[in-house]
Amino acid sequence: MHFIDYDYVGVNYLAYDVANFLNETTIDYCSEEYPGFRLIKELTFEEISTITKYYPGYYGGMETEVLRFMCVVNLYWAVWSIKRFDLNKSEGFGVAEHGLLRIKLYEHYRAML
Repeated sequence: MHFIDYDYVGVNYLAYDVANFLNETTIDYCSEEYPGFRLIKELTFEEISTITKYYPGYYGGMETEVLRFMCVVNLYWAVWSIKRFDLNKSEGFGVAEHGLLRIKLYEHYRAML
């Protein structure tokens, strides 16, 4: 499996892409109720290891790198939510709630390191 960042049409750092993919699979953005998303679950280290084992020849210790990038990804989206807050008041998507969720996820994955 190869991840491609379609926003920039390029290949990103593998551990970052895996972390972003895993983070996004834990959030359901199709919720019709406010704030427009819901957390499905927080991943465990064992679940992260299951995904990263598909890259055994790439390099060792990928679980730790993916965990670090899961923290980075969640902080990135928390900052995005803060920047979008004033612009997004009328769109019906809870950016403040999204930012708080991302901080919660950051803390969850940071505790696993």
